[in-house]
Amino acid sequence: MMQVLVVKEKETWDITEMVQSVDWFGKKYRAARTVKISFISLSEGQHQTVKQTEGEGIYFKWNGVELFRGVIFSTGRSKKGSFQITAYDQLAYLLKNYDSYVFKNITLTGITKRICSDFGIPTGSLIDTRYVIPNKVYDDVSLYDMILEGMQDTHKNSTERFYVRSDKGKIQLFRRVEQTSLWVIEDGVNLINYSYDTSIEDTANRVKLESGEGKKTLIATANNGTLQKRFGILQHYERTTEDLNQAQLQTRANKILKDKGKVKVDYSIEGLGIPEVISGGMVHIKEGELGINRMYYVDYDFHTFKGKDHLMSLELTLTDE
Repeated sequence: MMQVLVVKEKETWDITEMVQSVDWFGKKYRAARTVKISFISLSEGQHQTVKQTEGEGIYFKWNGVELFRGVIFSTGRSKKGSFQITAYDQLAYLLKNYDSYVFKNITLTGITKRICSDFGIPTGSLIDTRYVIPNKVYDDVSLYDMILEGMQDTHKNSTERFYVRSDKGKIQLFRRVEQTSLWVIEDGVNLINYSYDTSIEDTANRVKLESGEGKKTLIATANNGTLQKRFGILQHYERTTEDLNQAQLQTRANKILKDKGKVKVDYSIEGLGIPEVISGGMVHIKEGELGINRMYYVDYDFHTFKGKDHLMSLELTLTDE
């Protein structure tokens, strides 16, 4: 069963009986998780006993477990009595605030602490990421993008992956650990529907890059012969103004081919809800028609709660990029 609480001027009100449905969702690397709450429509002339406004706190629990704690950012109502609110968790303050910073010889942990302290954003556990980032200069950049770049730099130089999340109203920085056990979504058990689309609209099986001018022009190419035989030549071409040497240009061409030299797959499913399955995590899919029996990463999750029912939609990927 669901429970929805609103915090008004340090008083907490239980407004569950007025709630019609709750949508709870998030996307990997898109910062804040979101809750959208629809309230039961009231007849004209009736008024809610507790009105929700921007800036107030919202708690959402399912079967006694807190899934979301955040702040109302928008509301909407109609003459017919419908009313909705949208709330974000604390990561919204990292996403919506922009500033300029200079960081020198500091870890990702230090960057996160400083930013959150400067903007009054509560923090919880911030793991020591150890790798020291030499220098970073930001001008008119979101706080979240600063932290995200710090995570990317740390991963490149230490191989460890770190993530930020909001938990019980506080920013947490944690090390990504591979899940030792996975939730299984299976035909005839908890899988309701799927969508599996493939496309070569954006595929490239030949990459050609050029740098420099005239006699100093450098050219780098990369080819996927197997895909060229299947689809014909699909070339991605770029002329870069960056000052790259031949090796750097070739490395870039190889990377572009790796990223674009494949058939794009969009795989999404609908199933019975599992609160623990959210973006950034993994699930095991068993689907007979497609012959799928393997692990996928969750790129996007959308959970809907209504009464005693809980359904979810997931967008899945094969890699954790």
